[in-house]
Amino acid sequence: MLDLIERWGTAVSRCLALVSTASLLLVALLVCIEIIARSVLGFSLIGVSDIAGLVVAAGIAAAFPIVTMQRGHLIIELLQNQMGEKAVIFVRFLGGWVLFSALALLTWRIGMNAVEFGQQDATTEVIDLPYSPFLWAITLFMGLATAFQLFPIVRDTLDVRETWHTATKAGAQTKLYVLAALLAILFVIIAIFDRGEIIDWLFPKSPVLIAVIFFAAVWISAMLMFPLGAAMLLTGFAGIGILLGSSPALSLIATRAIEFLASDILLIIPLFLLMGTFAQTAGLSTDIYRLAHALLGNFRGGLALATVVACAGFGAMTGSSMATSLTIGHAAYPEMRRFGYSEDLSTGSIAAGGTLGAIVPPSGVLVLYAILTEVSVGALFIAAAIPAIIVILLFIFTVMIQVRLQPTAAPAATPRQPGALIAAIKGIWPSLGLIVAVLGGIYAGVFTVTEAASVGALGTFALAWARGRLGNGALNKVMIETAERTAMVYALIIGGSIFAFFIGVTQLPVEATNILNNFNLSGLAVVVIALVIYILLGMVMGAYEIMIITVPVIAPILVGFNFDLIWWGIIMVMVVEIGLLTPPFGMNCFIIKAVAADVPLSKVFKGVTPFILAHMVALALLVLFPSLVLWLPGELRGM
Repeated sequence: MLDLIERWGTAVSRCLALVSTASLLLVALLVCIEIIARSVLGFSLIGVSDIAGLVVAAGIAAAFPIVTMQRGHLIIELLQNQMGEKAVIFVRFLGGWVLFSALALLTWRIGMNAVEFGQQDATTEVIDLPYSPFLWAITLFMGLATAFQLFPIVRDTLDVRETWHTATKAGAQTKLYVLAALLAILFVIIAIFDRGEIIDWLFPKSPVLIAVIFFAAVWISAMLMFPLGAAMLLTGFAGIGILLGSSPALSLIATRAIEFLASDILLIIPLFLLMGTFAQTAGLSTDIYRLAHALLGNFRGGLALATVVACAGFGAMTGSSMATSLTIGHAAYPEMRRFGYSEDLSTGSIAAGGTLGAIVPPSGVLVLYAILTEVSVGALFIAAAIPAIIVILLFIFTVMIQVRLQPTAAPAATPRQPGALIAAIKGIWPSLGLIVAVLGGIYAGVFTVTEAASVGALGTFALAWARGRLGNGALNKVMIETAERTAMVYALIIGGSIFAFFIGVTQLPVEATNILNNFNLSGLAVVVIALVIYILLGMVMGAYEIMIITVPVIAPILVGFNFDLIWWGIIMVMVVEIGLLTPPFGMNCFIIKAVAADVPLSKVFKGVTPFILAHMVALALLVLFPSLVLWLPGELRGM
């Protein structure tokens, strides 16, 4: 019976995922029509922003059931191997209830807003679209996600019961993890439902102390593999309730959720996700790699050089380090091994080149940073241009130096095949044209970043369709995959925004800045400390998780030391990417191990070491000479 109901739930969630991604494509189409009307016909369409905001809000909410059914909410699995079997199963069971509670809270509060907006007959400003039907649609989709979360909970309950009876006796370490998980949940429950007596007794109205304890609670929850977005939402909600009262906390939950679901700035992330997925499906990575190979293959180490350049080009479409490493890796690694490249150079150039996905604009990580710090996305993309070029050039020099010092790392240069360059250019022009349109449009001020993302998503969809790559279920696969990733990111952002608001209320960053000032630390010393912390975090966590947890605290501290947030955004992304390469936990290295299963992990770590040094040189240049980041945005802003 459970299997039958679960299959029904999966079918419904997949249909809603298709609706979700279709709504993104519809909005992208509307935006592109608006661009054409404005640029060519000389007039603007009325109400596009009203329609887009509400359609996107409902469409994104429709993606939540699939990510819930597929257990796709982001968790940090750092300690999973250290936990015993019983601890993993029991903690997963508790994490399921944490997620259920967060989804139920969101559903309830958004539903209450739908009632209020309906009673007030609230409409949009331009074309008087009523809010209430769309809010009810969001409530329905979030309610389905909440109900579907019961399926994993039931499965986990059965696993807990079975494992507890059949597994070996729980050891002290297992008991410790289970106890920590129970205490974390108990702490949040007390904070939410307490009327003041227990909380006042624990820490009598000290906002900073509350912030420190709740910040620690988030980290503990993350290490215990609780869904990160849900843990941050509940912790932030509890903290706001303690400091400001339950009514403001409940009001904020719905307000922030609806605000981000309908945000045109945040829409950039799913549109670029869609662009990257369609680009991968269309085979654009192969086109980019073929051109880079044709241009650079006649140099010694040319395939490694081509890999770096191809990673930069494909990274401009995906905005993801891991996706870039995986996709280019599948194309580049067999070729390099076939021509006799060493395992070190082959895997190192792919892993390092993959990090360009987050640095080369447009970048999803930079969009997230812009949302968390309320800086301009366009300014961040412009600021990333020169640092990206510096890193690419340093990677190229690294390959050239490596093959010079170690001739066996790559074969001697081979002449270019006749006609190879012409053939590669013929194959690349659609991809190249799309990249130029997206980035050129942003830099030239022809359209906004959201409009650029719409052009990119619709353009890659058209290319994939024209090449016949969307048949045999490929289109459904792309749309469902995009919906899952979109819901995961939005859950993180909604939870992170609630927690960030709580941190701001406590004035923790201000107090931390004062403490650092009392130690007479220079601004540069504070930056160095932050860089070390981020490299360590980048070794075990992805950029999204790191930013969601740390930016609400770190960014205001750096502002207190008069650092520019646009400059710090570029620095932060770069240092996190260094962490993705750094042994013993560099996540990109493990991605490459999946591509090159025959290569020992020690070889991969050895291969990335020269590129880590190159990354460090680039980072030092940007820290010592901030104008390398800030000059171009300043110049374009003044035009």
